[in-house]
Amino acid sequence: MPWRRLCAAGRFSTQRLRGGPPWLLGDASILSGRGGAASGVTPRSCDNLVNLDRIASWLILAQDATAKAPAKGAAQDPPALTSMLPWLIGTMVLFWLLILRPQKAKDSQFRTMVDNLKERDRVVTIGGIHGVVTNVQRDAGVITVRIDESTGTKIRVNASAIAKVITDEETAESSKTT
Repeated sequence: MPWRRLCAAGRFSTQRLRGGPPWLLGDASILSGRGGAASGVTPRSCDNLVNLDRIASWLILAQDATAKAPAKGAAQDPPALTSMLPWLIGTMVLFWLLILRPQKAKDSQFRTMVDNLKERDRVVTIGGIHGVVTNVQRDAGVITVRIDESTGTKIRVNASAIAKVITDEETAESSKTT
């Protein structure tokens, strides 16, 4: 091997590494120099090059062994899709059971709650504004919310802007904690 001889001499250059393995060509600029202890090339670092050579030869042999066609009459592996299909279907069913189905139920419950809004319901908008519903225009999808009791300030929001409907139970629980 040309790089073994270079290690023994303690000298590296881009010209001499052309016949070496591909992973050394990228490091040729780092390793080029006069060699010896001044350039950081020691006999111990040359051992790494020899080990890389052995690893590369084993990898090439392993590739050749797997590339050979099976003998006639030998059992072949099943196609990748048929062996993975049960696992793929199982994963999709699990995903549906654990994530999609509960989220769909939660969304339908929330949509029902927003559709059943009436005057004097307490709501929280997606912007965090707390208020009381004063008017619901179902055909336009607009809800009027009074946000200030003393001045009677009202805002109009889309029905999709309602984040939460506060029930009497939640109001009672929050008053007990404060």
